[in-house]
Amino acid sequence: MITSPLHTVPSEILDDILSYLDYNDVLQCQLTCKRWSGQATQRILYKNVASLIRDKRLDRFVRTLTVSTSCPGEFVKFLDLSSLFSKQYMTKDIMKILGEFCPNVERILGYDTNDLFWESIAKGRRLDHWMYVKELPSPSFKHGFTPEIYFDTVLACSNSLEILEFYFHRYVGPTSLAKTDGVVKRLKQDFCRLLKIQFREVHGTEKGISQFDHIIDQCPKSVQSLSFNKYYDNMDFRLNRRENRHHTLNTLDPARFLPCYSVKHLTVKSCNFSDQSIQYLLQKFPNFEAIDIFYSWEGFFLLSKSVILNFFQYVSSIPTFNMSGITNTENGEDICRLVTLFIDSTASSKKTIFINVNVACHYDDESNSNNIISSLKITNTKIQPNEQIDYMNDNNKKESTADIHLRFYSHYIHVARSQRIMNQCIWEKSGPRLHKLCLSPNVQAFEGTWSTYRINREGLDLILEYCTSLVELEISRVNLLADTRREPIKTNKSITKLTLICCWLQSSAMCAISIRLPSLAHLFIDSCVFTNSKKSHDCMDIDMPHTNFQSLNLKWSGWYANIWKKYKGFHAKVTFPYADTKRDSVRDQWFVGNKYQIKPSTFVKHRVAVLDRTSLIVNISCKNISIFTIQVDGYSEINYRMKECSK
Repeated sequence: MITSPLHTVPSEILDDILSYLDYNDVLQCQLTCKRWSGQATQRILYKNVASLIRDKRLDRFVRTLTVSTSCPGEFVKFLDLSSLFSKQYMTKDIMKILGEFCPNVERILGYDTNDLFWESIAKGRRLDHWMYVKELPSPSFKHGFTPEIYFDTVLACSNSLEILEFYFHRYVGPTSLAKTDGVVKRLKQDFCRLLKIQFREVHGTEKGISQFDHIIDQCPKSVQSLSFNKYYDNMDFRLNRRENRHHTLNTLDPARFLPCYSVKHLTVKSCNFSDQSIQYLLQKFPNFEAIDIFYSWEGFFLLSKSVILNFFQYVSSIPTFNMSGITNTENGEDICRLVTLFIDSTASSKKTIFINVNVACHYDDESNSNNIISSLKITNTKIQPNEQIDYMNDNNKKESTADIHLRFYSHYIHVARSQRIMNQCIWEKSGPRLHKLCLSPNVQAFEGTWSTYRINREGLDLILEYCTSLVELEISRVNLLADTRREPIKTNKSITKLTLICCWLQSSAMCAISIRLPSLAHLFIDSCVFTNSKKSHDCMDIDMPHTNFQSLNLKWSGWYANIWKKYKGFHAKVTFPYADTKRDSVRDQWFVGNKYQIKPSTFVKHRVAVLDRTSLIVNISCKNISIFTIQVDGYSEINYRMKECSK
């Protein structure tokens, strides 16, 4: 018999139920469950147990396991016991109950583990408990860590473990190292299901990570992943002593190391590798398919240029490469140096690679940093030979795409400095190799008032001048100024797609864009504000006299969609005064629509889309448009193809 309020239902079942109900139904369900009583016909399922925080909740869970006839513990696959350690609820009885009534647990998560926990797991294995454990929590060195107890537990679970951690913490003594060697000798024999090896909190030696070569050689062929977390080569990073990282560079003998072909994935977190360690990785593991590096920039700043180039050339040939993290460097040139080296290395490879760069700058007047804090993320994804990419509708097949996301965070006084860094280190050096560029600055200055980073003609000219292979350009949160000079305007014939997001635009600036981008075919304007219209504040002018559009898309979303609450509609007027061929104006068709459909109406001089009442006017003038779409949050999307219509 079950007499239970709704909140005692397991979370995964409750989430599934409530996803189909609205608020009133949920209230009614609560009232119904409080007075409902009947025989249970299905088992209560606990797949994930991660909320054992309070005494009452823990007691209820334990009581459910021991009393319920539906055996809910059989479905438990994951146990989060972090709160048991932090609240000191861990006892032998609780561990015995969990092991007996949750026989199919595969993952156990926790921190600040103690010897009692490890002893309970080892004893439970002798009683046929915990027989399917694939992952154990990390050991803690805070509560009397005993190496013998921990490694006995690891060996007891050897035939089911898929993830194994090795610790070389500075506080680990000779006893722990001896026990580690004992586990290493039994890797091939006992750990038949092992998939991943993790090295954590290691202080390197002169050998670099090659000191673990004997461990890697003992791994069974089932191991496919390798991870390093908080590994530091023998160096004093705070003093930036480069000599500590290179004095053993020539001691690495490739003939000493047998290649490991089974490992496909490498993960690096918060590590500082020396040149020798990087060389070892490239020589030891020729079959990497994925490399993920997080928060390890400081170490890369001190690597020699040749080693960095070799590393980037290697990763440009593998299917997946991710590198990200934030660093507080003495100058932003360091972070840009890595960007240019990566671009140079990928360009020198024989592969065809699309390089996309996303640059964002955030400044405020409350920052305490005198330097530029940089965040850089590099993602390189290889496309399989049987895949095809329709990039910019040119039906070209590309083998790889490299996405670079660069962020600057600093005081607003560094705006000019960041501009100089981008101009000298990104556009001038690497601009010709870029295929897609996203520029997204954000400035807060002048006692908390917001202002926007302005791209004037000089700034835009630099991008258009150096990025000669650019196909797609995206600019967001920028005030595009009108041209004020009368010198000849520079053009870029490679850009075919332009995206403007949350920008402030002037009609003269749009005209200048049309002149500078003669090959522009696709324009996407999302949540932009048009300023300084000569006709009216309720009028937006998009004057593009040199453009033949394949597609023109207007969209207002988020906060910008509230403009329609003020105007309650729009009037989009499209004319073609700059057409190459002479048009008969009576053949242009009038489109009238609402949020449900677009339908043809009387013949007039202009093509118009009307939603509800006409209030806000959008005037679009260009040579031609093949596809014109308008989308506003709160309205149905309007999509229609503009065609020539005869009488």
